Amino acid sequence: MAEEAAGAAAPKTIGTPPVKRGGVGNRLIYIAGGVVILVVILLLSIFFRPSLENVSQGAGAAKYIPVFTHLELKDAAEIKAALEAQGIRDYKIEDNGRTISVRRKDADNVRLAMALEGLPAGGVVGYEIFDKGGALGATDFDKRIKLTRALNGELSRNISRIYGIEEARVQIVIPEKQLFETQKVPVTSAVFIRITKGVLLAPLQIRGIVHLVASSVEELATANVTVVDYSGRILSSADYETFYNNWKAQQEKSLTLETDKKTGKLITLKEEAAKTMAKEIEKGKASLTPQERMEARLRFKQKFEAEMEQKTQSVLDQFFPKGASLIKINAELKTFEETEADDQSAIARLTSIILLDEKNKTLVLTPEVKEAVFKAVAAVTGYVRGRDRIDLRWAPIYMLGETPTLKGKFGEKEQAKVSRLIILGDNLFSKFIFYGILLAILF
Repeated sequence: MAEEAAGAAAPKTIGTPPVKRGGVGNRLIYIAGGVVILVVILLLSIFFRPSLENVSQGAGAAKYIPVFTHLELKDAAEIKAALEAQGIRDYKIEDNGRTISVRRKDADNVRLAMALEGLPAGGVVGYEIFDKGGALGATDFDKRIKLTRALNGELSRNISRIYGIEEARVQIVIPEKQLFETQKVPVTSAVFIRITKGVLLAPLQIRGIVHLVASSVEELATANVTVVDYSGRILSSADYETFYNNWKAQQEKSLTLETDKKTGKLITLKEEAAKTMAKEIEKGKASLTPQERMEARLRFKQKFEAEMEQKTQSVLDQFFPKGASLIKINAELKTFEETEADDQSAIARLTSIILLDEKNKTLVLTPEVKEAVFKAVAAVTGYVRGRDRIDLRWAPIYMLGETPTLKGKFGEKEQAKVSRLIILGDNLFSKFIFYGILLAILF
């Protein structure tokens, strides 16, 4: 009993209260984190707001795209009625009724739907004229007129599909056969075409149109087919062929003179750069270590290739739209022994690869243009037959970007380290070391 009383009288030990989760400290951390996130979002919205506005404006401008252009008023009216019949009322009529635009997302469906309806017919009627059936009591004259209209329409559509021609009209004149005729009247035809702006049709294309029409009409000779453009020029005449040949010769002469003028200095600079490269390598061989020699050669190689690519690209931009072509040049240097024997040039082999954007539909690579491009690039690079190589390839547009470099991402010391590692990466073990240290530098 005494012990119990003593125990009861002893003071009680007060323990440390348990720490509750989600206390004031954690709340402060959450609040601070939220403030940081809000500040980051605010800064991003400030920095990217102009670009987002540009994107939204561009999207608004590209909301409608033309699906049919250069329409006849009859075709435009029929397409308008067909669109409304299918419940498509979100369209625009522009260019005095000759252009119909719809939303970008609906463009493909509208084209397919109108094709199903046979629209646009191009203001002409083809063999579908016989689908309506013949009227009772139709004479031979009526049937002959229908056949002529069908031939006119079909030929007009086919000629309009030729590159460089926006619109075509064909008129065929088939004389009526007489029972007693002293002189046979020949079948004749006239082709009226509208050429795309900036395009000049070659005589070979004109002859193709003439033979297409003559082969489609019975008893029609090629000499009786006349091709005329909207300016009134007779394209099927010998005068037009002479004009085209003179124009082509003048263009080739101007291009050659311009190319020679711009590449003459480049050739001299290229030769001087090669000589300087050989002399500097030769001059520094006695005082440089093997590793430093390799680094010097690498720097010379990179500088030489970059300069040649820049000069050659300026020539390519004369042939193709800017951004649609890219030149990549690889220079293989001679060894030290070869450089000693011939210090006029340090180049052992030069490989030039011309890349063209395969998705650019405006690029037309004719054999004449290809030959002119090869000659221009050969002149700039100082092409040597049997030693150098020039190749032309089509490539996706994403391959025509700038080649990533170390410049800007690392300082000079880091670039020197990577350059030394590139030189050392000649065997398998060195390559493992190279990639390992490169990752360490990057991360």
